[in-house]
Amino acid sequence: SQAIDICPYPIPKNWDTNDRRWQEMALNAMWCAGKLGFEITWGGSFKSLKDLPHFQLEE
Repeated sequence: SQAIDICPYPIPKNWDTNDRRWQEMALNAMWCAGKLGFEITWGGSFKSLKDLPHFQLEE
């Protein structure tokens, strides 16, 4: 599959899963992908290890 890792700026020193910037970034990325006709999955929604910077294109 195709994937990319992105971080909010400024890059946080501690990757706190409760930092709202991660959720805001994910919502914006998913909205933009949807407008372009793509479906993506955010690593922050993984059930096991949360991979906050990770986004992957669904086939």
